[in-house]
Amino acid sequence: MAPSENLQSLMEKNQSLIEENEKLSRGLSEAAGQTAQMLERIILTEQENEKMNAKLEQLQQHAVCKLDLQKLVETVEDQELKENVEVIRNLQQVLVQLQ
Repeated sequence: MAPSENLQSLMEKNQSLIEENEKLSRGLSEAAGQTAQMLERIILTEQENEKMNAKLEQLQQHAVCKLDLQKLVETVEDQELKENVEVIRNLQQVLVQLQ
């Protein structure tokens, strides 16, 4: 192979490697951008979870959650009131399960 052919071959190979490197760099940059977006979503989700947990803690500390509604259900005569108290009692139980 003549030196000029060898040089031409090396220049073509070099150009090919430059193009491949640019392609890989674009792909890496895109992947880094997607990773940053996912991390941002994770952070926002964690912040929302913390807010929800704080609200849940507030609900659990509420005075209504400390009432013994079972006794009230057993002693109340009014059926509509009894049903409403039962709904609140069920909410109490759900809050306890979420702890």
